[in-house]
Amino acid sequence: MNGRDGYSQSPQGISSFSPEILNECKAIDRGIDVLQSKMEQVLRKQRESLTDPAPMDSAIKALTTEVLGDSNNLSVRIQRLKANPKHLEPSNKPQVDRVQRRLGKANQEFLSGEAAHERELKADGDRQLQIIHPDWTKEQREEAMQNNQQSGHFATAIMQGSRQKDANNALIAVQGRHQAIQEIARTVILVNQIQTELHTQIIMHDTTVNQINERSEAVQQDVSGANTQLDGAIKSARAANRKKWICLGIALLIIIIIVIIVVIVVKVVVK
Repeated sequence: MNGRDGYSQSPQGISSFSPEILNECKAIDRGIDVLQSKMEQVLRKQRESLTDPAPMDSAIKALTTEVLGDSNNLSVRIQRLKANPKHLEPSNKPQVDRVQRRLGKANQEFLSGEAAHERELKADGDRQLQIIHPDWTKEQREEAMQNNQQSGHFATAIMQGSRQKDANNALIAVQGRHQAIQEIARTVILVNQIQTELHTQIIMHDTTVNQINERSEAVQQDVSGANTQLDGAIKSARAANRKKWICLGIALLIIIIIVIIVVIVVKVVVK
């Protein structure tokens, strides 16, 4: 592989190279590309809807639902990668961390776009309210935008013959803006939940993996210590065996000397 796409093989060798993890990172990258494209479509359609007084189009709702589903699915896949201890290997960790940051950035940019659109909706709703109630204060208009039950206020304005058409159009527009704002609020909550769950689960996975690694290191240290003690015991046993054979040799030598002396003495006495 080359390094152009960020998936170059680790120079540390094939032992730390995990194709299954890097392949999943590539698949997640492609999924984020699709997700960002859908996010851009949602934001573009929302901007276009500002010129349409009708309530939020069902196509935008459907596309937003897809965005939420895709974002959550990618989040779960990244969590699974983080749960795999192999993701900490030198060739894997940079790629796993990168797709995690990339998904988080995509979600944050989408949230920023939603917040900007919400401000535009409120500003447009405020302009619509000024058409039929120029006497209202800013606080009164904000309260009307926050309350979906404005029909009583608009009914009075609609009864004013010369302003009936403007008031009716404004009513439709404000109701549409209010519904769109509610949809944005729901989307923001769900995206934030995905972000929070992603970070929470990753912290938990990292803690678990670190604990496993710490236990593994402790076991390795214990095994190393046991091996050291075993080596010492073997050396001590070998030394003891050597001493035993030396002692046995000395004893045999003494016995042989004694036998020789006895034989000599017996021969002398016989003569």
